[in-house]
Amino acid sequence: MLKKTLRVLLMSGVIAAFTTPTQASHAAEQEGLHQEGKSIVGSWIGTFDNGERILMSFTSDGIVLSAVQTEVTLTNPVLTPGHGAWAQVGRWQFAFTDVVVLYDIQVGEYRGTGKLRGLLTLDKAGNLSSDAKVEIFDPNGNLVTAFPHPFRLSRITVDPLD
Repeated sequence: MLKKTLRVLLMSGVIAAFTTPTQASHAAEQEGLHQEGKSIVGSWIGTFDNGERILMSFTSDGIVLSAVQTEVTLTNPVLTPGHGAWAQVGRWQFAFTDVVVLYDIQVGEYRGTGKLRGLLTLDKAGNLSSDAKVEIFDPNGNLVTAFPHPFRLSRITVDPLD
């Protein structure tokens, strides 16, 4: 019985010895990718070609969240914050689709959806540029209009508290 217990403890130690460095190595590799700017995971601020500002966040599990300067305006329709998905499609390129709901701010009536989709390219400086377009759909899902809407993003970083 003692021999069997020692064997189990010895095997557990061997497994732990090989598992822990491998897991630590994987975590360090992922952290290295983020530090080197090879990942888009995180939060970003940017500007569309028309001067409007955009905030975008990309999670590690493929979710994109966004907010734009003109979400709430005095004109109709207004739009909700965006929700969508992203995926890496090349070494430095990432595809995304971000959807918003359009509605009448006075009465809350649904007016359709807007879709921002495109291809993001991560440059050597760690900034993102897009080849993107906007598509507007009416309440029945019919495409009303589509137009190019490129933008650039810079990573939001942690600022130390003074």
